[in-house]
Amino acid sequence: MLLLHGFPQNWYCWRHQLQEFRKRFRVVALDMRGYNASGAPSGEKSYEIPLLVEDVREVIEMLGTKDKQGSVKAIVVGHDCGGVLAWVFTAQHPNLVEKLILMNTTHPSALIGDALSPRLLSIPPPVPRPSNNRAEAEAASAPPSSRSPSGWWGLVASQHKGSPHT
Repeated sequence: MLLLHGFPQNWYCWRHQLQEFRKRFRVVALDMRGYNASGAPSGEKSYEIPLLVEDVREVIEMLGTKDKQGSVKAIVVGHDCGGVLAWVFTAQHPNLVEKLILMNTTHPSALIGDALSPRLLSIPPPVPRPSNNRAEAEAASAPPSSRSPSGWWGLVASQHKGSPHT
C-alpha cells in the first residue's frame, strides 16, 4: 500500500494509517519531492506530473508486492494533490495498481485535461519553513543522496509479515 500525501503535508500525516494498515499490508508513506526532508530540486519543471508519475512507478516497482501471477502491484492511496497524482498514475500504469483509493481530491481532467495526455501540470513543493529543531535543520541541509534511498523521496516503510492478499 502506497500512501501519497497532499499539500502541504508530508508522510507524517499518514502516521495513524501506517499503524493500522501495517497489520495487514506492507505499507509505505512517502515525502514527495520538495516536502519535509526529501530532496528539493529547483525549478518548476522538476515538479511536473510526468516526473512525479515516474517517481511513483519507481517506488512501486522497487517496493510493491507481487500478486498471484507474479506481477508487482500496489494499493495506491492519495489525498489532495497526492490523489491527483495517484489518479494520473493509475490511468497511465493500471498494470501496477491493485486498487486506487482517493480522498478529498478531484479528477485530474478538471485540472489538466485528459489524464492520459502528456500535458504537464506541476505540483510545486511548499515554501521551506525554518526549523527550530537542530536535527531537522541538519537533515534538511543534507545532500539529497544522503536523505533518501531514491534521491527525491523520503521513505517511511512498515513491513508486514505474511501475505498482503489475505
